[in-house]
Amino acid sequence: MRRGIIGFNASSVQEVVSGFRQLVSIMQTELSVNIDDHTWFVEFACDLNIRGEDRAIDSLRNVKTNVAEVTAKAFGEPMGIFSLRLGSKEHDPSGPDWFDLRIEPLLRNPQVYFVTIVYRNSNVNRVLKTAELTEDNIGTIIDSLEKEKKRNSPSKLLPPSTAKPAASKKSNSKQ
Repeated sequence: MRRGIIGFNASSVQEVVSGFRQLVSIMQTELSVNIDDHTWFVEFACDLNIRGEDRAIDSLRNVKTNVAEVTAKAFGEPMGIFSLRLGSKEHDPSGPDWFDLRIEPLLRNPQVYFVTIVYRNSNVNRVLKTAELTEDNIGTIIDSLEKEKKRNSPSKLLPPSTAKPAASKKSNSKQ
């Protein structure tokens, strides 16, 4: 089987989604190519810088898991989570279906989260829908991390959840 790769690089997620939709439309209408029949998988990959309200490293350090405690005991050094990396639970990284999400503090700017996403799926529309919702979904995850930090910090009271709507996170993206 011969494979070809088409890549898009843009300054925003929306530009990538728009460009890919245009390409698919041209391939289907002008070249009569059935994308679903000729595509093994479609991959969306992006790097985002998301500004949070709190220091990213502090929010990540307060993620509750016993891995940090076990590691601290093993090495005799207080430990906290420095970055999060989540992957598909039911798929392998080398297959056509895969999701990889990494969140860590941007070291040169303590209030910014560096987020890397790779989403691969054989369904073109699923990839496009995921890409379109990426910034909103990452904003929800960052809000959750920062709320977790506040819940676990006795010196800071968690404001009522109705106090303010979830703010849209600012991002700089690279696909």
